[in-house]
Amino acid sequence: MRWKWLGRKMTAAGFDVEEASPSSPTAPSCASTSPLPISASSDSSLVKRSHGEAVDSGWAWVVLAASFFILAIINGATTGTSIFYTEFLKEFDRGTVLTSGLISTSYGLISVTGPLGSILSNKFGCRPVTILGSLIAAIGYFSTYFVQDFEMMFLTFGVLTGVGFGMAYSPAFGIIAMHFRRRQTLATSAVTVGIGLGIIAIPPIQEVMVRNYGWRESFLLTGSLTLLIVFCAMLFPKHRTSTQTLTLAESANLTLFREVPFYILCLHFFLMAGVNIYGFLSVRFATDIRGISKQDVTWIIAVGGVTDMVGRLSAVALSSNRWSSGRRTRFAVVHVMTVLVVGCIVLFTWSKTLVGLAGWSGALGFFLAVKWAVWPGLQMELFGNARFSTSYAYGSFVMGLGSLALPPLGEQVGVVTGNDLAPFYLSGIFVVFAAVTGVILQFFMPPVALHDPLHQPSPAEILSHQQAPFDDSIDTLPGPVDFEEDEKVPIPRYGEDDAVVFRSYKDDL
Repeated sequence: MRWKWLGRKMTAAGFDVEEASPSSPTAPSCASTSPLPISASSDSSLVKRSHGEAVDSGWAWVVLAASFFILAIINGATTGTSIFYTEFLKEFDRGTVLTSGLISTSYGLISVTGPLGSILSNKFGCRPVTILGSLIAAIGYFSTYFVQDFEMMFLTFGVLTGVGFGMAYSPAFGIIAMHFRRRQTLATSAVTVGIGLGIIAIPPIQEVMVRNYGWRESFLLTGSLTLLIVFCAMLFPKHRTSTQTLTLAESANLTLFREVPFYILCLHFFLMAGVNIYGFLSVRFATDIRGISKQDVTWIIAVGGVTDMVGRLSAVALSSNRWSSGRRTRFAVVHVMTVLVVGCIVLFTWSKTLVGLAGWSGALGFFLAVKWAVWPGLQMELFGNARFSTSYAYGSFVMGLGSLALPPLGEQVGVVTGNDLAPFYLSGIFVVFAAVTGVILQFFMPPVALHDPLHQPSPAEILSHQQAPFDDSIDTLPGPVDFEEDEKVPIPRYGEDDAVVFRSYKDDL
Protein backbone atom coordinates (compact mmCIF):
# COMPACT_ATOMS: atom_id res chain seq x y z
CA MET A 1 0.00 0.00 0.00
CA ARG A 2 1.63 3.26 -1.07
CA TRP A 3 0.94 7.00 -1.03
CA LYS A 4 0.76 9.34 -3.98
CA TRP A 5 0.62 13.16 -3.78
CA LEU A 6 -1.68 15.02 -6.16
CA GLY A 7 0.38 18.18 -6.58
CA ARG A 8 3.23 20.29 -5.31
CA LYS A 9 1.38 21.60 -2.31
CA MET A 10 -1.85 21.00 -0.48
CA THR A 11 -3.23 23.36 2.12
CA ALA A 12 -6.31 23.06 4.27
CA ALA A 13 -7.08 25.49 7.07
CA GLY A 14 -3.81 25.43 8.91
CA PHE A 15 -1.68 22.64 7.41
CA ASP A 16 0.90 22.81 4.67
CA VAL A 17 2.76 20.18 2.74
CA GLU A 18 5.96 21.47 1.14
CA GLU A 19 7.35 24.84 2.13
CA ALA A 20 5.85 27.87 0.46
CA SER A 21 7.87 29.66 -2.14
CA PRO A 22 9.70 32.72 -0.80
CA SER A 23 8.43 34.76 -3.70
CA SER A 24 4.78 33.93 -3.21
CA PRO A 25 2.94 37.24 -3.66
CA THR A 26 0.01 36.27 -1.49
CA ALA A 27 1.61 35.24 1.77
CA PRO A 28 1.45 38.27 4.07
CA SER A 29 4.28 38.86 6.46
CA CYS A 30 1.84 38.88 9.36
CA ALA A 31 1.49 35.12 9.15
CA SER A 32 3.94 32.38 9.89
CA THR A 33 4.82 30.20 6.91
CA SER A 34 6.69 27.43 8.65
CA PRO A 35 6.25 24.03 7.00
CA LEU A 36 4.49 21.46 9.14
CA PRO A 37 5.80 17.97 9.91
CA ILE A 38 4.14 14.84 8.59
CA SER A 39 3.97 11.56 10.42
CA ALA A 40 2.55 8.58 8.60
CA SER A 41 1.28 5.22 9.65
CA SER A 42 -0.15 2.33 7.72
CA ASP A 43 -3.69 3.46 8.46
CA SER A 44 -3.62 7.25 8.46
CA SER A 45 -1.44 10.34 8.49
CA LEU A 46 -1.72 13.28 10.82
CA VAL A 47 -0.54 16.73 9.97
CA LYS A 48 -0.49 19.08 12.95
CA ARG A 49 0.27 22.74 13.32
CA SER A 50 3.63 23.80 14.56
CA HIS A 51 3.47 25.00 18.14
CA GLY A 52 5.28 28.15 17.03
CA GLU A 53 2.31 29.20 14.92
CA ALA A 54 -0.36 31.16 16.79
CA VAL A 55 -3.30 29.87 14.77
CA ASP A 56 -6.72 29.49 16.42
CA SER A 57 -5.13 29.25 19.87
CA GLY A 58 -2.49 30.63 22.21
CA TRP A 59 -1.16 34.06 21.24
CA ALA A 60 -3.79 34.37 18.50
CA TRP A 61 -6.30 35.37 21.18
CA VAL A 62 -3.91 38.06 22.46
CA VAL A 63 -3.68 39.39 18.91
CA LEU A 64 -7.48 39.42 18.73
CA ALA A 65 -7.71 41.37 22.00
CA ALA A 66 -5.13 43.92 20.79
CA SER A 67 -7.01 44.41 17.51
CA PHE A 68 -10.24 44.71 19.51
CA PHE A 69 -8.98 47.75 21.44
CA ILE A 70 -7.31 49.31 18.39
CA LEU A 71 -10.59 49.24 16.50
CA ALA A 72 -12.36 50.63 19.58
CA ILE A 73 -10.03 53.64 19.76
CA ILE A 74 -10.08 54.40 16.04
CA ASN A 75 -13.83 54.08 15.56
CA GLY A 76 -14.67 55.83 18.83
CA ALA A 77 -12.44 58.79 18.02
CA THR A 78 -13.75 59.16 14.46
CA THR A 79 -17.42 58.76 15.44
CA GLY A 80 -17.03 61.54 17.98
CA THR A 81 -15.85 63.84 15.19
CA SER A 82 -19.49 64.75 14.50
CA ILE A 83 -19.55 66.44 17.93
CA PHE A 84 -17.00 68.98 16.70
CA TYR A 85 -19.09 69.92 13.65
CA THR A 86 -21.06 72.66 15.40
CA GLU A 87 -17.94 73.88 17.22
CA PHE A 88 -16.09 74.33 13.93
CA LEU A 89 -19.06 76.16 12.42
CA LYS A 90 -19.21 78.52 15.39
CA GLU A 91 -15.49 79.31 15.61
CA PHE A 92 -14.47 79.51 11.94
CA ASP A 93 -17.83 80.40 10.29
CA ARG A 94 -16.98 78.79 6.95
CA GLY A 95 -20.41 77.40 6.13
CA THR A 96 -21.87 73.93 6.27
CA VAL A 97 -20.40 72.61 3.01
CA LEU A 98 -16.76 73.52 3.81
CA THR A 99 -17.09 72.37 7.41
CA SER A 100 -18.57 69.09 6.25
CA GLY A 101 -15.68 68.81 3.80
CA LEU A 102 -13.16 69.17 6.63
CA ILE A 103 -14.71 66.39 8.67
CA SER A 104 -15.22 64.13 5.65
CA THR A 105 -11.54 64.62 4.72
CA SER A 106 -10.41 63.11 8.01
CA TYR A 107 -13.01 60.35 7.94
CA GLY A 108 -12.61 59.57 4.25
CA LEU A 109 -8.82 59.38 4.29
CA ILE A 110 -9.01 56.62 6.89
CA SER A 111 -10.52 54.43 4.21
CA VAL A 112 -8.61 55.91 1.28
CA THR A 113 -5.25 55.05 2.86
CA GLY A 114 -6.40 51.50 3.70
CA PRO A 115 -4.55 49.96 0.72
CA LEU A 116 -1.38 51.76 1.75
CA GLY A 117 -1.60 50.23 5.22
CA SER A 118 -2.27 46.81 3.75
CA ILE A 119 0.60 46.97 1.25
CA LEU A 120 3.06 48.24 3.84
CA SER A 121 2.01 45.57 6.33
CA ASN A 122 2.47 42.90 3.66
CA LYS A 123 5.95 44.28 3.04
CA PHE A 124 7.18 45.15 6.54
CA GLY A 125 4.78 43.50 8.98
CA CYS A 126 1.64 44.51 10.85
CA ARG A 127 3.31 45.72 14.05
CA PRO A 128 5.52 48.56 12.68
CA VAL A 129 2.85 49.83 10.29
CA THR A 130 0.18 50.00 13.01
CA ILE A 131 2.57 51.82 15.35
CA LEU A 132 3.60 54.30 12.66
CA GLY A 133 -0.02 55.01 11.78
CA SER A 134 -1.03 55.67 15.37
CA LEU A 135 1.89 58.07 15.85
CA ILE A 136 0.92 60.04 12.74
CA ALA A 137 -2.70 60.28 13.91
CA ALA A 138 -1.62 61.43 17.38
CA ILE A 139 0.59 64.12 15.86
CA GLY A 140 -2.43 65.28 13.86
CA TYR A 141 -4.55 65.71 16.97
CA PHE A 142 -1.81 67.40 18.98
CA SER A 143 -0.84 69.83 16.20
CA THR A 144 -4.49 70.81 15.58
CA TYR A 145 -4.62 72.14 19.14
CA PHE A 146 -2.32 74.99 18.06
CA VAL A 147 -3.90 75.71 14.66
CA GLN A 148 -5.77 79.01 14.24
CA ASP A 149 -6.34 78.87 10.48
CA PHE A 150 -9.25 76.85 9.08
CA GLU A 151 -7.38 75.81 5.93
CA MET A 152 -4.44 74.50 7.97
CA MET A 153 -6.84 72.15 9.75
CA PHE A 154 -7.30 70.29 6.48
CA LEU A 155 -3.64 69.26 6.86
CA THR A 156 -3.40 68.64 10.61
CA PHE A 157 -6.84 67.27 11.38
CA GLY A 158 -7.94 66.15 7.91
CA VAL A 159 -4.83 64.60 6.41
CA LEU A 160 -2.66 63.56 9.37
CA THR A 161 -5.38 61.94 11.50
CA GLY A 162 -7.01 60.38 8.45
CA VAL A 163 -3.82 58.92 7.00
CA GLY A 164 -2.58 57.81 10.41
CA PHE A 165 -5.76 55.98 11.38
CA GLY A 166 -6.01 54.49 7.89
CA MET A 167 -2.51 53.01 8.13
CA ALA A 168 -3.26 51.56 11.57
CA TYR A 169 -6.75 50.27 10.82
CA SER A 170 -6.00 47.99 7.88
CA PRO A 171 -3.26 45.81 9.45
CA ALA A 172 -5.03 45.76 12.82
CA PHE A 173 -8.06 44.21 11.16
CA GLY A 174 -6.30 42.15 8.50
CA ILE A 175 -4.00 40.39 10.99
CA ILE A 176 -7.01 38.44 12.29
CA ALA A 177 -7.22 36.52 9.02
CA MET A 178 -3.61 35.44 9.49
CA HIS A 179 -4.04 34.07 13.01
CA PHE A 180 -7.38 32.29 12.67
CA ARG A 181 -8.46 29.54 10.31
CA ARG A 182 -11.03 27.19 11.80
CA ARG A 183 -12.50 29.93 14.01
CA GLN A 184 -12.02 32.67 11.45
CA THR A 185 -15.64 33.77 11.07
CA LEU A 186 -16.07 33.84 14.84
CA ALA A 187 -12.86 35.84 15.32
CA THR A 188 -13.64 38.47 12.68
CA SER A 189 -17.10 38.98 14.14
CA ALA A 190 -15.77 39.16 17.71
CA VAL A 191 -13.03 41.70 16.99
CA THR A 192 -15.51 44.14 15.45
CA VAL A 193 -17.36 44.30 18.77
CA GLY A 194 -14.60 46.70 19.74
CA ILE A 195 -16.13 49.20 17.32
CA GLY A 196 -19.29 49.37 19.43
CA LEU A 197 -17.27 49.67 22.63
CA GLY A 198 -15.38 52.64 21.23
CA ILE A 199 -18.58 54.38 20.10
CA ILE A 200 -20.07 53.94 23.58
CA ALA A 201 -17.04 55.14 25.52
CA ILE A 202 -15.14 57.81 23.59
CA PRO A 203 -17.73 60.29 22.15
CA PRO A 204 -19.30 61.02 25.57
CA ILE A 205 -15.83 61.76 26.95
CA GLN A 206 -15.15 64.08 24.02
CA GLU A 207 -18.47 65.87 24.59
CA VAL A 208 -17.70 66.43 28.29
CA MET A 209 -14.30 67.84 27.36
CA VAL A 210 -15.84 70.15 24.74
CA ARG A 211 -18.53 71.37 27.14
CA ASN A 212 -16.17 72.01 30.08
CA TYR A 213 -12.88 72.94 28.41
CA GLY A 214 -13.30 73.34 24.63
CA TRP A 215 -12.78 71.34 21.46
CA ARG A 216 -9.02 71.95 21.42
CA GLU A 217 -8.54 70.34 24.82
CA SER A 218 -10.72 67.49 23.65
CA PHE A 219 -8.30 67.00 20.76
CA LEU A 220 -5.42 66.71 23.23
CA LEU A 221 -7.27 63.95 25.07
CA THR A 222 -8.13 62.14 21.84
CA GLY A 223 -4.49 62.30 20.75
CA SER A 224 -3.44 60.77 24.07
CA LEU A 225 -5.94 57.95 23.62
CA THR A 226 -4.55 57.38 20.13
CA LEU A 227 -1.10 56.72 21.59
CA LEU A 228 -2.56 53.69 23.39
CA ILE A 229 -2.67 52.00 19.99
CA VAL A 230 1.13 51.78 20.14
CA PHE A 231 0.99 49.57 23.24
CA CYS A 232 -1.69 47.36 21.67
CA ALA A 233 0.32 46.97 18.46
CA MET A 234 3.37 45.87 20.45
CA LEU A 235 1.43 42.68 21.20
CA PHE A 236 1.39 41.75 17.51
CA PRO A 237 3.97 39.04 16.69
CA LYS A 238 7.14 40.30 15.08
CA HIS A 239 7.56 38.18 11.98
CA ARG A 240 10.75 38.00 9.99
CA THR A 241 9.83 35.89 7.01
CA SER A 242 11.02 35.59 3.45
CA THR A 243 7.86 37.37 2.32
CA GLN A 244 9.55 40.66 3.22
CA THR A 245 11.38 40.37 -0.14
CA LEU A 246 8.12 40.89 -2.01
CA THR A 247 7.95 43.60 -4.63
CA LEU A 248 5.43 46.40 -4.25
CA ALA A 249 3.27 44.95 -7.04
CA GLU A 250 3.23 41.53 -5.38
CA SER A 251 2.28 43.02 -2.03
CA ALA A 252 -0.57 44.90 -3.71
CA ASN A 253 -2.20 41.67 -4.97
CA LEU A 254 -2.84 43.11 -8.43
CA THR A 255 -4.55 39.88 -9.48
CA LEU A 256 -7.71 41.28 -7.89
CA PHE A 257 -8.06 43.76 -10.74
CA ARG A 258 -8.60 40.88 -13.18
CA GLU A 259 -11.77 39.73 -11.43
CA VAL A 260 -15.27 41.10 -12.06
CA PRO A 261 -16.48 40.47 -8.47
CA PHE A 262 -13.76 42.80 -7.21
CA TYR A 263 -15.25 45.74 -9.11
CA ILE A 264 -18.73 44.92 -7.85
CA LEU A 265 -17.29 44.80 -4.34
CA CYS A 266 -15.74 48.25 -4.78
CA LEU A 267 -19.05 49.64 -6.03
CA HIS A 268 -20.78 48.16 -3.00
CA PHE A 269 -18.33 49.86 -0.65
CA PHE A 270 -18.69 53.20 -2.44
CA LEU A 271 -22.47 53.14 -2.21
CA MET A 272 -22.39 52.12 1.45
CA ALA A 273 -20.49 55.37 2.08
CA GLY A 274 -23.89 56.99 1.69
CA VAL A 275 -24.48 56.06 5.34
CA ASN A 276 -21.85 58.66 6.24
CA ILE A 277 -24.18 61.45 5.07
CA TYR A 278 -26.41 60.41 7.94
CA GLY A 279 -23.43 59.93 10.25
CA PHE A 280 -21.97 63.38 9.69
CA LEU A 281 -25.24 65.32 9.79
CA SER A 282 -27.24 63.47 12.44
CA VAL A 283 -25.82 65.39 15.42
CA ARG A 284 -26.33 68.81 13.84
CA PHE A 285 -29.79 67.76 12.68
CA ALA A 286 -30.72 66.79 16.24
CA THR A 287 -29.39 70.01 17.81
CA ASP A 288 -30.22 72.63 15.18
CA ILE A 289 -33.40 71.21 13.63
CA ARG A 290 -34.98 69.19 16.45
CA GLY A 291 -33.74 71.36 19.32
CA ILE A 292 -31.94 68.65 21.30
CA SER A 293 -29.35 69.99 23.74
CA LYS A 294 -25.67 69.28 23.14
CA GLN A 295 -25.50 67.34 26.38
CA ASP A 296 -28.46 65.13 25.47
CA VAL A 297 -27.33 64.56 21.90
CA THR A 298 -24.55 62.28 23.14
CA TRP A 299 -27.28 59.84 24.15
CA ILE A 300 -28.12 59.43 20.48
CA ILE A 301 -24.52 58.46 19.78
CA ALA A 302 -24.21 56.28 22.89
CA VAL A 303 -27.40 54.34 22.16
CA GLY A 304 -26.09 53.68 18.67
CA GLY A 305 -22.85 52.42 20.22
CA VAL A 306 -24.67 50.06 22.59
CA THR A 307 -26.77 48.57 19.83
CA ASP A 308 -23.69 48.38 17.62
CA MET A 309 -22.04 46.15 20.21
CA VAL A 310 -25.20 44.08 20.63
CA GLY A 311 -25.42 43.69 16.87
CA ARG A 312 -21.85 42.49 16.58
CA LEU A 313 -22.30 40.07 19.47
CA SER A 314 -25.39 38.77 17.69
CA ALA A 315 -23.26 38.28 14.59
CA VAL A 316 -20.78 36.27 16.67
CA ALA A 317 -23.61 34.02 17.85
CA LEU A 318 -24.85 33.74 14.29
CA SER A 319 -21.42 32.77 13.00
CA SER A 320 -20.79 30.19 15.71
CA ASN A 321 -24.14 28.43 15.26
CA ARG A 322 -23.93 25.61 12.75
CA TRP A 323 -27.58 26.10 11.79
CA SER A 324 -27.19 29.74 10.88
CA SER A 325 -23.56 29.98 9.75
CA GLY A 326 -24.20 28.76 6.21
CA ARG A 327 -23.25 31.02 3.35
CA ARG A 328 -26.81 31.56 2.09
CA THR A 329 -28.03 32.41 5.57
CA ARG A 330 -25.27 34.93 6.11
CA PHE A 331 -25.90 36.57 2.75
CA ALA A 332 -29.61 36.78 3.54
CA VAL A 333 -28.76 38.49 6.83
CA VAL A 334 -26.53 41.01 5.02
CA HIS A 335 -29.24 41.84 2.49
CA VAL A 336 -32.00 42.27 5.07
CA MET A 337 -29.82 44.36 7.38
CA THR A 338 -28.84 46.71 4.55
CA VAL A 339 -32.47 47.34 3.61
CA LEU A 340 -33.42 47.94 7.25
CA VAL A 341 -30.68 50.56 7.51
CA VAL A 342 -32.49 52.57 4.84
CA GLY A 343 -35.71 52.46 6.82
CA CYS A 344 -33.94 53.65 9.97
CA ILE A 345 -32.39 56.63 8.19
CA VAL A 346 -35.80 57.78 6.93
CA LEU A 347 -37.57 57.22 10.25
CA PHE A 348 -34.79 59.08 12.09
CA THR A 349 -35.50 62.21 10.09
CA TRP A 350 -39.22 61.95 10.83
CA SER A 351 -38.66 61.75 14.59
CA LYS A 352 -39.00 64.92 16.67
CA THR A 353 -38.15 63.78 20.20
CA LEU A 354 -34.96 62.60 21.87
CA VAL A 355 -36.47 59.18 22.47
CA GLY A 356 -37.44 58.80 18.84
CA LEU A 357 -34.09 59.99 17.51
CA ALA A 358 -32.14 57.79 19.92
CA GLY A 359 -34.38 54.82 19.18
CA TRP A 360 -33.90 54.91 15.43
CA SER A 361 -30.22 55.70 15.85
CA GLY A 362 -29.96 52.58 17.99
CA ALA A 363 -31.84 50.46 15.47
CA LEU A 364 -29.61 51.69 12.66
CA GLY A 365 -26.53 50.94 14.74
CA PHE A 366 -27.71 47.37 15.33
CA PHE A 367 -28.55 46.62 11.70
CA LEU A 368 -25.38 48.21 10.35
CA ALA A 369 -23.25 46.39 12.92
CA VAL A 370 -24.68 42.98 12.03
CA LYS A 371 -24.13 43.67 8.34
CA TRP A 372 -20.48 44.68 8.71
CA ALA A 373 -19.70 41.95 11.25
CA VAL A 374 -20.98 39.21 8.95
CA TRP A 375 -19.53 40.70 5.76
CA PRO A 376 -15.77 40.03 6.29
CA GLY A 377 -16.27 36.27 6.51
CA LEU A 378 -18.11 36.29 3.19
CA GLN A 379 -15.40 38.40 1.61
CA MET A 380 -12.74 35.96 2.83
CA GLU A 381 -14.60 33.14 1.10
CA LEU A 382 -14.84 35.19 -2.09
CA PHE A 383 -11.20 36.27 -2.42
CA GLY A 384 -9.33 33.92 -0.09
CA ASN A 385 -7.57 34.42 3.22
CA ALA A 386 -4.29 35.65 1.73
CA ARG A 387 -6.00 38.34 -0.34
CA PHE A 388 -8.66 39.32 2.18
CA SER A 389 -6.73 42.13 3.86
CA THR A 390 -5.80 43.71 0.53
CA SER A 391 -9.26 43.30 -1.01
CA TYR A 392 -10.83 44.81 2.10
CA ALA A 393 -8.35 47.67 1.97
CA TYR A 394 -9.18 48.40 -1.68
CA GLY A 395 -12.87 48.33 -0.82
CA SER A 396 -12.22 50.69 2.06
CA PHE A 397 -10.27 52.97 -0.30
CA VAL A 398 -13.29 53.30 -2.57
CA MET A 399 -15.53 53.78 0.47
CA GLY A 400 -13.19 56.53 1.57
CA LEU A 401 -13.66 58.28 -1.76
CA GLY A 402 -17.38 58.09 -1.15
CA SER A 403 -16.90 59.45 2.37
CA LEU A 404 -14.96 62.38 0.93
CA ALA A 405 -17.52 63.21 -1.75
CA LEU A 406 -20.98 62.22 -0.51
CA PRO A 407 -21.38 64.17 2.80
CA PRO A 408 -20.55 67.54 1.17
CA LEU A 409 -22.84 66.52 -1.70
CA GLY A 410 -25.59 65.83 0.81
CA GLU A 411 -25.08 69.25 2.39
CA GLN A 412 -25.20 70.89 -1.04
CA VAL A 413 -28.43 69.06 -1.89
CA GLY A 414 -29.94 70.38 1.34
CA VAL A 415 -28.86 73.94 0.51
CA VAL A 416 -30.15 73.80 -3.07
CA THR A 417 -33.49 72.21 -2.22
CA GLY A 418 -33.97 74.13 1.02
CA ASN A 419 -35.10 70.87 2.61
CA ASP A 420 -33.35 69.75 5.78
CA LEU A 421 -34.43 66.14 5.17
CA ALA A 422 -33.09 65.93 1.58
CA PRO A 423 -29.52 64.89 2.57
CA PHE A 424 -30.88 61.96 4.56
CA TYR A 425 -33.11 60.83 1.69
CA LEU A 426 -30.05 60.91 -0.57
CA SER A 427 -28.22 58.79 2.00
CA GLY A 428 -31.00 56.20 1.86
CA ILE A 429 -30.93 56.09 -1.95
CA PHE A 430 -27.23 55.25 -2.00
CA VAL A 431 -27.72 52.44 0.52
CA VAL A 432 -30.60 50.98 -1.52
CA PHE A 433 -28.29 50.61 -4.52
CA ALA A 434 -25.63 49.15 -2.22
CA ALA A 435 -28.11 46.43 -1.26
CA VAL A 436 -28.61 45.63 -4.95
CA THR A 437 -24.86 45.21 -5.53
CA GLY A 438 -24.70 42.91 -2.50
CA VAL A 439 -27.30 40.62 -4.06
CA ILE A 440 -25.40 40.60 -7.35
CA LEU A 441 -22.13 39.78 -5.60
CA GLN A 442 -23.66 36.65 -4.07
CA PHE A 443 -23.91 35.04 -7.51
CA PHE A 444 -20.14 35.32 -7.98
CA MET A 445 -19.28 33.27 -4.90
CA PRO A 446 -16.99 30.32 -5.79
CA PRO A 447 -17.55 26.70 -4.75
CA VAL A 448 -16.71 25.97 -1.13
CA ALA A 449 -12.91 25.79 -0.93
CA LEU A 450 -11.03 22.70 0.10
CA HIS A 451 -9.34 24.64 2.89
CA ASP A 452 -12.66 25.74 4.40
CA PRO A 453 -12.60 24.07 7.85
CA LEU A 454 -16.39 23.72 7.84
CA HIS A 455 -16.39 21.86 4.56
CA GLN A 456 -15.98 18.10 4.12
CA PRO A 457 -14.67 17.71 0.54
CA SER A 458 -15.73 14.81 -1.62
CA PRO A 459 -13.28 12.69 -3.63
CA ALA A 460 -14.49 14.41 -6.77
CA GLU A 461 -13.49 17.78 -5.34
CA ILE A 462 -10.05 16.48 -4.46
CA LEU A 463 -9.44 14.94 -7.87
CA SER A 464 -10.93 17.59 -10.13
CA HIS A 465 -9.18 20.87 -10.90
CA GLN A 466 -12.57 22.46 -11.59
CA GLN A 467 -13.17 22.38 -7.83
CA ALA A 468 -9.74 23.79 -6.92
CA PRO A 469 -9.53 26.39 -4.15
CA PHE A 470 -10.25 29.98 -5.06
CA ASP A 471 -7.28 31.18 -2.98
CA ASP A 472 -4.40 31.74 -5.39
CA SER A 473 -1.88 31.10 -2.61
CA ILE A 474 -2.86 27.44 -2.88
CA ASP A 475 -1.56 25.43 -5.80
CA THR A 476 -4.36 23.87 -7.79
CA LEU A 477 -4.59 20.13 -7.98
CA PRO A 478 -4.21 18.30 -11.30
CA GLY A 479 -6.83 15.81 -12.19
CA PRO A 480 -8.59 13.63 -12.69
CA VAL A 481 -6.10 10.94 -11.61
CA ASP A 482 -6.65 7.20 -11.71
CA PHE A 483 -5.79 5.19 -8.60
CA GLU A 484 -5.40 1.55 -8.02
CA GLU A 485 -8.05 -0.03 -5.86
CA ASP A 486 -5.88 -0.28 -2.76
CA GLU A 487 -4.36 3.18 -2.99
CA LYS A 488 -5.15 6.11 -0.72
CA VAL A 489 -5.25 9.79 -1.47
CA PRO A 490 -5.08 12.51 1.12
CA ILE A 491 -8.58 13.66 2.00
CA PRO A 492 -8.58 16.18 4.84
CA ARG A 493 -10.79 15.52 7.84
CA TYR A 494 -10.51 17.36 11.11
CA GLY A 495 -9.59 15.20 14.06
CA GLU A 496 -8.75 16.01 17.65
CA ASP A 497 -6.57 19.00 18.49
CA ASP A 498 -7.29 20.50 15.07
CA ALA A 499 -5.29 17.72 13.41
CA VAL A 500 -6.05 16.82 9.83
CA VAL A 501 -6.57 13.14 9.16
CA PHE A 502 -5.83 11.65 5.74
CA ARG A 503 -8.36 8.99 4.93
CA SER A 504 -8.76 6.56 2.08
CA TYR A 505 -10.82 7.94 -0.77
CA LYS A 506 -12.61 4.56 -1.04
CA ASP A 507 -14.09 5.10 2.40
CA ASP A 508 -15.98 8.14 1.12
CA LEU A 509 -17.32 6.72 -2.13
